[in-house]
Parts: sequence; C-alpha cells; structure tokens
Amino acid sequence: MDFEGEPVRVFLAEHLVAIMLKTARLKDLPRVQMFISQEAIDHEILRDIITRHKLEKQWASFQSRDLQ
Repeated sequence: MDFEGEPVRVFLAEHLVAIMLKTARLKDLPRVQMFISQEAIDHEILRDIITRHKLEKQWASFQSRDLQ
C-alpha cells in the first residue's frame, strides 16, 4: 500500500491472529476471540495461514479452550 507517497506493508488481521496463536500468551487468546467474535477475519484466509505455518495444533488448542 501507499501512505503519503511512501510504500508501506500492512498485516492482515488473519496474520495477527496466527502470530497470537503461535506466541500463545495469555493476553493474546482473548484478542484472538475478539477478532473472531467481531467477524474481523476471513476464515478461509486464516485456515490457509494456519496450514502454511503449521499452526494446526495451536488452533485446535485454542478452539478447545474457547468451548470451555
């Protein structure tokens, strides 16, 4: 993207969620839930990122916590 004539890189919300899943800090898990509940992510894009970065176990762990 371009910002005031300068090229900038932008993270997608799905990438932020993947980073939070990977770090798995206690403060990150509610943030992941917030992104999901506010429908701020595209689940298909997130699924692709999770697969590419081998975060399936972290995603499954988050989902099981979410259900409790």
